[in-house]
Amino acid sequence: TPDYIAFLEATGATDTSAVLVDSLVPYIVTITPPTPDTYILNETIDFTLNYSENVDITGIPRIAFDVGGVTKYADYISGTGTTTLLFQYTILNADEDIDGITFIGTVLDLNGATIQDIGINDSNTNLDAFTALPSMSLVFVDAVIPVITSITPPADDIFIIGEDVDFIVNFDDNVTVTNTPRLVITLTTGTVYADYLSGSTTNAITYRYTVVAAEEDLNGIELVSPLDLPVGALIQD
Repeated sequence: TPDYIAFLEATGATDTSAVLVDSLVPYIVTITPPTPDTYILNETIDFTLNYSENVDITGIPRIAFDVGGVTKYADYISGTGTTTLLFQYTILNADEDIDGITFIGTVLDLNGATIQDIGINDSNTNLDAFTALPSMSLVFVDAVIPVITSITPPADDIFIIGEDVDFIVNFDDNVTVTNTPRLVITLTTGTVYADYLSGSTTNAITYRYTVVAAEEDLNGIELVSPLDLPVGALIQD
C-alpha cells in the first residue's frame, strides 16, 4: 500500500552492512610438496596448502605421509588467518626412503584441530577434492648415519723406518671422503697419525702411517677413538 511504501522509504537508511551471509566451505586449491631433494638428519620437509579463502586454525592439524613404510606427520606450523598454511616435518635419525615419500590417504588429519573461515564453516579436508595430489617420487630421505663395523689392522710385524702401517676402516654403507681424515695412533714415543689413503665412495677406507726415525713401541700400538677430522675433512654417505 502507499503507506507501507512510505514506511520503507522512511526506513531506507537502515544500515545492514554488518548483516553477512557465508555458506561457502573453504577448500584446498593447490598443494605445494617438498622440493625434490635428499633430506638428511634435522632437515625439514615442508608442505604448503593453499586455500580458497582465509582460514583460522585452532590446534595442530597434520599431513600423514609414508617414509620407508613408516607413517610420519607434517604438523601445522603457520598461516592462520591467511590462505596459505605451512606444514613441516623434521627428519629424525634412522628415517630413510630411497624411492620417494608418498601421501597416506587423501584426507588431512585434523588431529582434534579445526580449520574454519570467518563464517565458522569447517574446511573441506580432502587433499585431492579439487586438485590432484602432487608426486613426491623425487623426495628422498636418508638419515641413516654410516657406522664403522670393523677395523682391519696391519699384519703382525715389527715395522721399521720407511715401512707403511695400513688400517682399513669398514663401514656399513658406502661413504665419500673429503680432504684428509685420519686415525690417531699412540706409540710409546708419542702420538702419530694414519692419514686417509684411498677408498672414497666405497665402504672400505684405507688409512696409512709411514714410520719415521726415532719412533718406538714394543708392546703394541694403540688406536685412539674417535677418528680425527681436521677442519674441512668429511666422511659422508
